[in-house]
Amino acid sequence: LFFFFFQAEDCIRAQPRFRGLGYGYKRQTQSTWDLQFMEKKPSVELRTKDGAEEDKAEALVPSIFQELKDYVAKNEDPWCTPGHQGGVGFRRNALGKSFYDFFGENIFKADVSSSMSEIGSILGHGPAHLAAENAVKEIFGADHAHLISNGTTTSNKLVFLATTTMGNLVVADRNCHKSIVQSLIMTRTVPIYLRPERNVYGIIGPITQATIATIAGDPKLVVITNSTYDGLIYDVNKVKKIIGQKAKNILFDEAWYAHGIFSPLYANRYAMGKVTSKTADVFPTVFATQSTHKLLSAFSMASVVLIKSGSHHVFNPENFDETWMMHTSTSPFYPLLASIEIGTQMMRGAEGQKIVADMQTLAVQFRKKLKELNPFFRAWQPDKFNGKDITEVPDATLINTPDLWILKPGEKWHGFSVYTAEDNIMLDPIKLTILTQGIKDGEMEETGVPALIVAKYLGENKIVVEKVGFYNILFLFGPGASKEKSDRLFLALKKFKECYDKNVDVKSIMPELVKSHNIYEKIKLKDLCDSFHTYLKEKHLISIMNSIAAVIPRSAMIPALAYEHFVQDDVSSVPLARLENQISAVLLAAYPPGIPIVMPGEMFSKELIFYFKLNEEIENLFPGFDVEIHGVTKKPGLTPGRIMYEVICIGTDIVKKEKAIEKRMEKWRKKKESKQGLTQTVTLIL
Repeated sequence: LFFFFFQAEDCIRAQPRFRGLGYGYKRQTQSTWDLQFMEKKPSVELRTKDGAEEDKAEALVPSIFQELKDYVAKNEDPWCTPGHQGGVGFRRNALGKSFYDFFGENIFKADVSSSMSEIGSILGHGPAHLAAENAVKEIFGADHAHLISNGTTTSNKLVFLATTTMGNLVVADRNCHKSIVQSLIMTRTVPIYLRPERNVYGIIGPITQATIATIAGDPKLVVITNSTYDGLIYDVNKVKKIIGQKAKNILFDEAWYAHGIFSPLYANRYAMGKVTSKTADVFPTVFATQSTHKLLSAFSMASVVLIKSGSHHVFNPENFDETWMMHTSTSPFYPLLASIEIGTQMMRGAEGQKIVADMQTLAVQFRKKLKELNPFFRAWQPDKFNGKDITEVPDATLINTPDLWILKPGEKWHGFSVYTAEDNIMLDPIKLTILTQGIKDGEMEETGVPALIVAKYLGENKIVVEKVGFYNILFLFGPGASKEKSDRLFLALKKFKECYDKNVDVKSIMPELVKSHNIYEKIKLKDLCDSFHTYLKEKHLISIMNSIAAVIPRSAMIPALAYEHFVQDDVSSVPLARLENQISAVLLAAYPPGIPIVMPGEMFSKELIFYFKLNEEIENLFPGFDVEIHGVTKKPGLTPGRIMYEVICIGTDIVKKEKAIEKRMEKWRKKKESKQGLTQTVTLIL
């Protein structure tokens, strides 16, 4: 053991093999590789577009990736897991071979067992893995970092399990991901929800600082979503300072914001920011969970947990390791871990800043181009930038001036009425929300174009959107965005408008929709939009959305207890007509991105039922344009061809029995306390 750890320590300190030489491979035969050495320059000059020297960064060869390349080059005979052993197992019949050929040889050869000594066990933080963790924490400015191979859903659960136990109080942003609710269930903690704001377009915003300041009760953990799904970012230093007075731990769910630290535009707006004298009075331990696959370059499910110790609460990495090992496979997919390492190393220094600057530049250029389609399609952004139209402002100014993207009080464009200058909320320009015609100044217009129709059209034209609401669509300008892709998006939107103006047949531009739902066979595009918009207007869409956002549903029990009833089958499926005052056994969330509407253990109000009834009717009247809601069960309706919504609820008789048991238990506790008091009194007398 001493020898092993000595060797590992020596390897970690020196790390000569992790840099200097890169390897290239030339395919010779089906199973033979010719190893070629390619000289690696010791440094790379990073230049701006005008050719001036910007910075120099050492050309590192990341450790996990390098070890995988070395292993593949050796062409060893594996007699261990995984069973396909370098892809050979897949090539035993035609079906497996087609799978093998599609992905290519290297991905199978690099799918190795933890028995491979060069990388070492992920659970033991082997030399290559530890070197990767150290690089990640350095680049993100963290004290500690963990690579997570099963998504930020698991990263959030890790933070909960490492910081809270049964009965602890947790304060959570209501605009949280469903993984936060699942974490509440797993830890049996007691949630207090902070209600975020919602604007007239249905866009959910951050929590005001005034609301955050109301936190009380000594919570073990406070959870904040930064940025929001639509790109609204907190003044994080202010939030830390407020919460530092009230809790020891804060989790910033930054799943959609891993790029924040790599641009001066977002200064003081990300979790791992440096502690300054202005913010260091009382500083909580800060956790940040980031989906490196979302807005950096990594495989799906790639995530990191970043940690910075607080001023009065020093983080214990050994304790966190124990939790991490509970949720990390002993058989990890090493190429996925290597993608986290590579995606992070790509962001080192000036080169990373250039990547984010390119993303921002492409986004603001598209925002300018979109003005040509205004007001049919318009970007959700300030009407004026320092008194000028966005087309009159240089790209460099737009991506380097945070104040231009602040949600200022009194401005109509953002649709929020509560934010103050103190809140200092900012819009991230790379997250483009396009508003479709139909809502203006908080009122439904006479004519409109529901965004669900536009999103369906884009999908049939091979353009996949991130998120769609009734009158808004979200697009992400990540590192994979390009001028060619943005041009195709613009042309597709322009074509939709032209088809709308000409009132063409729906089947001519959305043939797959008509193939699945022949009710649209003879319907024209503008007529469909008018019909859908009129329906939403008559149903008072804005009033329904405002009503469900205004009040947090009444809670009958904590989510963990509701889940127990679900597992024990103390539940029944209830149609919407009988849903009022029923207790939900499951989480109901609109997806994507997975924002909770009703938490397990909460009761259904009339307002919530109106919302679900609206979606049920849309699915029946306008099939193909439904909103996906997790937790809703769809069953055949009474009328042939129609569907009806049902929700799994906890039986009222079960709840009554529980309340009776609670009363008996309370009486028993009081009797026990009185007996203990008598015993103590007698003991004192004796």
